[in-house]
Order: sequence, then structure tokens, then C-alpha cells
Amino acid sequence: MCGQGRCIKGQSINLKLFQSIAWKPRCIGESGSTTGVKKYLTTVDELEKLTGYDFLSDVPAGVQAVIEAKKDSELIEEYMSDRGDELGKVLQNLTDHLLWISEIDSPVKVFQWESQSAKLTDQQLLERTHHSMDTAIETVSFDDFFATVTQDQNWFGTEEKAVAVKDRLLVELLKQHLSDLKVYRVGEVRIDLYIVGKMQTGKVIGLTTQAVET
Repeated sequence: MCGQGRCIKGQSINLKLFQSIAWKPRCIGESGSTTGVKKYLTTVDELEKLTGYDFLSDVPAGVQAVIEAKKDSELIEEYMSDRGDELGKVLQNLTDHLLWISEIDSPVKVFQWESQSAKLTDQQLLERTHHSMDTAIETVSFDDFFATVTQDQNWFGTEEKAVAVKDRLLVELLKQHLSDLKVYRVGEVRIDLYIVGKMQTGKVIGLTTQAVET
């Protein structure tokens, strides 16, 4: 016996985990390390072949066929992708009719990019936003960028206070769901602004608007 599972060909199979072969490191000859964990993931179909058990037998056949053919990590990625879509919809609702005020009033728009494995570089940002590589670019702290628009001012009326509340909700939402949050200022005088963050899946989600500073 290896823990609560049983060893088959040196691997510990925990029957409570339908979509992976669970193990204790000593069962597979590893000294307490979980490095390379993904290589031990398998499908329910493969687990059924190894154990002779029929898992998820009460699940409708069509659903069972989909679930059993995929590894746990693939299902998680699909789930997180759906979460990304939902986050995008919430952001669109929050930014609807929201304007970034400078020498011009510019609408705030939501964008999504495909997964980014490493940290986004300035060059990648310029490429993804279709700017030339010699365009001026500056990185600004996320908190500093939003500080002035999320704080109530003495002269605020009802409308301005309502916008500040919306801005605070927006900032909280971005911080809660995204990591590596940064603000990029691209260009001079007419500046393209990109507020960029990353989901757990690596998908990049952000906001874009413009400012004019003469």
C-alpha cells in the first residue's frame, strides 16, 4: 500500500481522483518533490484501463465520453477560459459609457489576448498593439495610474462621485482576478493607454483608452 491508494507498476492510484493518477513521492522514487507533476496526469479512460473500474457510470454517456477523454488540466483550462470570457463581460459592463478624461474624453474599451507564458515585454506590447518598434513607451504603476480617479475630491458632485465609485469597482475587480498588472503609455502627445493583466491561464485581459497631453 502507498498512502490511501494502491501501487500499480510503481504508481499510487487514489480512487477518489478520477482524472489523475495520484501518488506519494516515495511510491515513484521521487524525494518529496512535485516537480514535473503534469507528466503523471492521465485521462479517466486510461485510469479505467489500469484499474478495471468503470468510473462516472451514473453520468450520461455523452457527458461521460467528453469528461473521460480529457486530462484534468485540459478541463481546468477550459473552465478558466470560460472565466476569462465572463470577466471580459463584467469589465465591458463596468466600462460602458466610462470616459478617460484628459484634454480629450476617450472611451475605455476591453481587450483580450491569447495566453502569454512569460512577462509581457515593451516590444511585445508594441507589436500586439500594432505600433512601430521605435514608438515611445513608458510603464506606470497600476496604483499610481488610478489614484487620482478613485479618490473623491471636495468639488465632486453626484455624477463625479458615481464615476469614482465605478472606477474603484473596476480597480478592485482587476486586482482580484488579474496578476502582473501594469499600465503602458505608448506614444507622445496623443498617448495610447493600455492597462494590462494576466489570468491564471496566461490569457491577457486589459483596458485601453487614449489621452492627449500637450
